[in-house]
Amino acid sequence: YKRQLRLRPDLAAARRQLAGLLLEARRWDEARAELRRLLAGRPDDPGLLADLATALLGLGEAEAAEARADAALAADPPEPVRAAALRARGVARRRRGDLAAATDLRAAVALDPEDRWAWTELGDVLALAGDGEAAAEAWRRGLPEPAAACALGSWLAERGEADEALALIRHALEAAPDEPAYLQALADLLWHHPDPPADLGPVLLRALACEAVDASRLDRAVRRVLAADPAWAAALAGDGPADAASARALLDHPLARPWIERCLVRDPRFDAVLARCRDALLAEPEGALPHLAALAVQAWWVEHRWPPPPTAPKPADDPTALAAAATTGPPALPEAAAWNHPALATLRRVALDDPREARRLAAAMPVIALSEDAVSRAVRAQYEAHPYPRLVSIQRRAPEPLDRLLRRRFPHLRAPVTPRPRVLVAGCGTGQHALTVATTLAHAEVLAVDLSRASLGRAALEARRHGLDVRFAQADILALDGWEERFDHVEAVGVLHHLDEPLRGWRVLVELLRPGGTMRVGLYSERGRSEVVAARRLAAERGWTPDAAGLARARAELLALPPDHPARGVVASPDFPTPSGLRDLVLHAREHRFHPREVAGMIATLGLELLGLQHPSPVPARLYRERWPDDPEQRDLERWDALEADHPRIFSGMMILWCRRPETP
Repeated sequence: YKRQLRLRPDLAAARRQLAGLLLEARRWDEARAELRRLLAGRPDDPGLLADLATALLGLGEAEAAEARADAALAADPPEPVRAAALRARGVARRRRGDLAAATDLRAAVALDPEDRWAWTELGDVLALAGDGEAAAEAWRRGLPEPAAACALGSWLAERGEADEALALIRHALEAAPDEPAYLQALADLLWHHPDPPADLGPVLLRALACEAVDASRLDRAVRRVLAADPAWAAALAGDGPADAASARALLDHPLARPWIERCLVRDPRFDAVLARCRDALLAEPEGALPHLAALAVQAWWVEHRWPPPPTAPKPADDPTALAAAATTGPPALPEAAAWNHPALATLRRVALDDPREARRLAAAMPVIALSEDAVSRAVRAQYEAHPYPRLVSIQRRAPEPLDRLLRRRFPHLRAPVTPRPRVLVAGCGTGQHALTVATTLAHAEVLAVDLSRASLGRAALEARRHGLDVRFAQADILALDGWEERFDHVEAVGVLHHLDEPLRGWRVLVELLRPGGTMRVGLYSERGRSEVVAARRLAAERGWTPDAAGLARARAELLALPPDHPARGVVASPDFPTPSGLRDLVLHAREHRFHPREVAGMIATLGLELLGLQHPSPVPARLYRERWPDDPEQRDLERWDALEADHPRIFSGMMILWCRRPETP
């Protein structure tokens, strides 16, 4: 058609066919150009207007697309054109969160039941309205559209249907291998997949290369692939690698170096293999620069707690010597021209540039209010010495407005529309929580506070790296009593149970909420932390101390416990691999734990409305649904208490609760 049009630019039929093919190929910009040429001669043609609306949607111009779709529908077009225009208008409305989009999309699929795009978008609207079952049926009608496959796969993953979910998400990635949303869906699924398959190597490699993916969610799946490799299997089963050549062969696996640079390796068996790889390469560093550089990054993530090598390398102005020295410890890494070697780019950022800049940002951090509470001082000292968590990795999702997120999670809630909500993240640590909030909520003004300046310096650095507009300040929750600031939403996940009086701190945060405002709170479970309680008891008995030597001893002695010891379970915790995480896990300055029924009493005392619970795994919601199918909202904490008594691991991380401050007392 392009050849024809070069000879006969006025051949409208050829241009029309070309525009249709470009739309099919999703070459939106070219399609728009051809359609505009056609519309210059026929400005009121409803078919051209409907197609232009589709092209504009592909280019992200929803408002302009809706206007063209309205114009097409005003011309009373024939059914096929009407179906396309209704779909375009429905998609445009869906993108701005208008639930009326369902009317247009239902009308579109009634006219054209084979319109898979319309079915996919209808599923998205129904999910936004909280009707998951109807959404899933619409997505099924949208198959094999990749977006439908990904959406349905994510929905099934939330319900524990891991295998079918994985097949659907893999189908979406076959059509669009580098689509960040599909790679994020894969990471979400693999985070909790009970048995990731060993044939995911190529897609995991793409996911590790995607900056929008939280690589930590891929760690277990990568280990599953590596364990299926004969060389890695032999190293894991024995004392390998035996020499530098074997170490290089292990680290030359396509997944190995991307994995150890972007993930904190959590399995002690793999960690031991990496430490032995380091020792083998230090003994024979020739040709091992990329391998040593990657190992040095992992050494930084695990806070250089690997056993010292037989011979400590000395840093010199040589890339290999610098990488070798960086695998054994952070101090005395010299400023040297060799740091400019391309193989050291990630290591230089992680080990030199970032710590320096984080210290500068910490020194300049504003202070809102601090207290002289003894527990607050002890907790602040802990996190100044051991900022937590060590590695910050987030999913850069497409953000959504707060009211839309609340409506999707809690269909029973009439969430007010707040165009620019003010959000407080209380106890943000090194930024994992605050940055996740900032990338989840659209148009939000986020203020994140923490006791520790060292943690805040790192958080500010990560926010800048990701291009996120988050304000940080040093503050003690207990000292915010009487503060005049007010917020539409407050996040306090993993912080209240470290206060001397959790209920008092929670009350302070409630007072900072505007009437009608919401909050998300995460609290430790008494039953879910049974292995931590056992480990804390062991720490007291054996005299573990929260310094480097004491934490190394604690790690070694926990690893040496028999499998049936009540404290042995902490070894599987994501906090176990690093000294800072281990201190947070078993040697924290203060820790409270709760039963769900106690939390119910606290919520009642504070005058809050419980909106619902949030679970990182699909298991708790499934267990509740099976036991009480008549309670779809799952808001009864007395029932949750009974369920937890039978399944003590359902809150092994935390109880995550969404609450709302009533409009009126």
